[in-house]
Amino acid sequence: MDRPELYDEAEQQGIEAITGPTFSISSEREGDPRTPAAQNVIMQKRHHKVLAEIDAQTTATPIPNLYWRGRRDREKWAEWLEENQVQVVYRDFTMTTQKENFRPELAGLIEILGRVDRPMHVLAGVGIGKAKWTIRRLGEKGHTCSIITSGPIYTGVIGGKKVTRENGDIEKTESDAPRPTLAQENLDVAEAYLQNIASELSPYEGGGVANRVHKGQDRSKEGREAREGKRRHQAAKSTPHRSHRPRASEETS
Repeated sequence: MDRPELYDEAEQQGIEAITGPTFSISSEREGDPRTPAAQNVIMQKRHHKVLAEIDAQTTATPIPNLYWRGRRDREKWAEWLEENQVQVVYRDFTMTTQKENFRPELAGLIEILGRVDRPMHVLAGVGIGKAKWTIRRLGEKGHTCSIITSGPIYTGVIGGKKVTRENGDIEKTESDAPRPTLAQENLDVAEAYLQNIASELSPYEGGGVANRVHKGQDRSKEGREAREGKRRHQAAKSTPHRSHRPRASEETS
């Protein structure tokens, strides 16, 4: 759907936070053949435009999605995060599947966060196989994270495999169980695995980590009410940007 429709649907569903769009830069590491800067600039501008739209057209919290080409970009991100008092960021690592590519990118993210004078919460798009390294490296620097992955579901529904914990690590085994059941059980195992890793790190002490997604970055009640009033006022002044599309049940009734 078009973005305005997406924002409307997000409001109707009560979604409280939306990340900036994911994009990739084919070469992000220092010393590699560099991607033309024009592509990076265009994608960054698109990302920032979407964040501004989320902020203006919804009551959800916009969460920036961090990408960079080199040290200068990382410095600029750190300055922006500090100036805007952002406490939650997103980074999708799914394009850096190999360990030798992933770890330098995680180090770059930690470098950015290290320049910001407060603990941060990271939404990390990374598979279960790299989750332990991600949680521990961020935790060592005083940051928390949420692992964003479809892996456990995919393993059950598509692969027909069961996720188990063996000697503290995740293993996958063949299973004849119904695939929807596998997906749910795999999620439960993966969640327990991630929580066990986090429990060993001081930033997670005291619980309530999930609430940090909104702490300091979420709007106050008064701010949300003011924004909702503004949105209604704008909607009243303007022509609706989309016509009503009947649902399937309406079309057949």
